[in-house]
Amino acid sequence: MANKLPTIGPFPAGVNNRRDDHDLRQPVQRGSIDLLRSATNVDLTDEGKVRRRPGFTQAIAQDGCHSLWGDGNAGFYAAGSGLYQLRESGPGVVASLVRDDLAPGQPMSYCEAGGTYFYTGSGHLGMVRDGVRIDFTPRLNITPVLSAIQGALSAGRYQFCFTQMGVAGESAATAPQVIDLPAGGGIRISSIPPAASGTTLCAYMTAANGEVFGRVELQVSAGVAEIVAPPELGARCQTLLLEPMPAGSVVRHSNARLLVAVGNLLCYSEPFANGLFRPSKNYIPFAAPVSVVEPCGGGVFVVADKTYWLDGDLAAASLIEKLPYGAVPHSGGSGPTDSNTVFWISTRGLVFGGADGSVRNAQEKQLALAGGAAGATLYREQEGLTHILTAVRDPMQTTAAASSYFDAEIVRKGVVL
Repeated sequence: MANKLPTIGPFPAGVNNRRDDHDLRQPVQRGSIDLLRSATNVDLTDEGKVRRRPGFTQAIAQDGCHSLWGDGNAGFYAAGSGLYQLRESGPGVVASLVRDDLAPGQPMSYCEAGGTYFYTGSGHLGMVRDGVRIDFTPRLNITPVLSAIQGALSAGRYQFCFTQMGVAGESAATAPQVIDLPAGGGIRISSIPPAASGTTLCAYMTAANGEVFGRVELQVSAGVAEIVAPPELGARCQTLLLEPMPAGSVVRHSNARLLVAVGNLLCYSEPFANGLFRPSKNYIPFAAPVSVVEPCGGGVFVVADKTYWLDGDLAAASLIEKLPYGAVPHSGGSGPTDSNTVFWISTRGLVFGGADGSVRNAQEKQLALAGGAAGATLYREQEGLTHILTAVRDPMQTTAAASSYFDAEIVRKGVVL
């Protein structure tokens, strides 16, 4: 049975900018309450009562902080050219530098999968595991050179490719090289570069006139290796014709694949190969830049020009339209324990998505909204209440609201950067 979207609400009566100023009274059970035109620094209880928020404490004093994210176990933020990880330390938190080569002010995106944290933005895509920065294994920057020598190989065409193996897995292979040999020939491989720090060079070749690249052991001396007799071919090359995953604006993980939004494209990695994708087919184009990507259950919500649902593995999923409008960039999120419900700020207010692809706009009846340049969401459990707090930068004007004004300021108790 499909997982249905959980019942959400009823929401506490509070701010409503769709009604006129003289029409803010609303019946509640046997009485009535007055709705609000604006609310600042307050929470609304399930009974519709207004309660002031308790305030905040400063954890870290640092200028220019942005792109704050956390999952309850670890957190990240950017400031200046640095990317920082947050960890609990006693009663507070400490920040450790992950990398210091970001373009200042560029937004970052994060996700977690299997204890590994992935990040993208500012032209970078990388990961952090156990507090240590890990880069995807780079492809060889110099391709070795093949030449014919005397030997005992059969006549025919041989193909070669090379990879590097590191802590992050195997790199993309170099482009296949071809050499034709007469009977009694051999192959010299020269200009073999030293492997990158922490990696091992891997070589693959085919049999004469073959198509399958099998692992071959090389004895390298001074950047040169020779093959003069038919070698035993080992494991097949798994990264042939793959490319490194590109950096983008949003990163998520779903069904053993890494997902990265790159402009109008949603790119996805090969299964269990987070740093590699097949550029000929591992992408889905949209009519506008992708603003939100939220895996949910066995599928993925993607918001670009409209809101879409992709059910199952992305390589075979159909694109199903769910809402005829888009979302505020960087506003997606989910609860800390429930992966079957996600949320984001649409151009018409907060939207919830369920594991079966169902969606629900939670604010459209009470609030007339029109999106903005960027947004953020926060799932908060405090003092017996569960809230999703939203914030929008440079909100757009809307003509659907009643005349008067509407403002909201959010200050939360806890970590403030």
